[in-house]
Amino acid sequence: MRAWRLIRSLAICYCSFSVVLAVLLGELAFRPQRMPVGGRQSAEAMAARFGAGLQDVSISALDGAQLRGWFASPAHSNGDAVILLHGVGDNRRGMVGFAELFFSKGYAVLLPDSRAQGESGGKFPTYGVRETDDVHRWFEWLVTQQRPRCIFGMGESMGAAILLQSVEEETRFCAVVAESPFASLRRIAYVRVGQFAGMGPWLGKTVLRPAVELAFLYGKITRGVWLTLPLKTRSLEAACPFS
Repeated sequence: MRAWRLIRSLAICYCSFSVVLAVLLGELAFRPQRMPVGGRQSAEAMAARFGAGLQDVSISALDGAQLRGWFASPAHSNGDAVILLHGVGDNRRGMVGFAELFFSKGYAVLLPDSRAQGESGGKFPTYGVRETDDVHRWFEWLVTQQRPRCIFGMGESMGAAILLQSVEEETRFCAVVAESPFASLRRIAYVRVGQFAGMGPWLGKTVLRPAVELAFLYGKITRGVWLTLPLKTRSLEAACPFS
């Protein structure tokens, strides 16, 4: 009987711990650090070296959120444009180095802040669930306002995963580059949970797996968003030749 009481107490503690950790993980996912954009003067100076003026641009997302970014086109344009998507906890400023590379080759560059990041509106990020349509709207802005000959995409980390998901709906990209994307948020969650504890992904897949799964359920209940869907197969097939 004493052994059973001990087992029951441990089970209750484990379940309680899993629920508390799930809430913490859920809130961390929906409330990443929002970094101020800053660095405008240095970005303007970089663009000026290629005869480009940095333009503040914005669009409205499907849910009404105002999404903001920078657009610039070099003096010696090749007629093409690139959309650069940053990672989680970052903003458009983090992609300025890539913008300089593309400016040097004659590409116009659009650097948007992802929703709930930088200066863009939105209550929380959805890691591609809603950002897919955001990318489509930025693409449409380029088509109608700038009329480039060809539009390319490049994403880093979360931005790469969003870009791969977006090619399922926005099929007009001429090519995309995905740097360090994740195949699904569940898979990367196992890795990150293990990193927090100073261990490998095995910890998230085993001992802490109930907490990870409950965190996704917590997101659905509190924000109405399922974050567990993997990238669509067709998106991966479409994007991998260019990644």
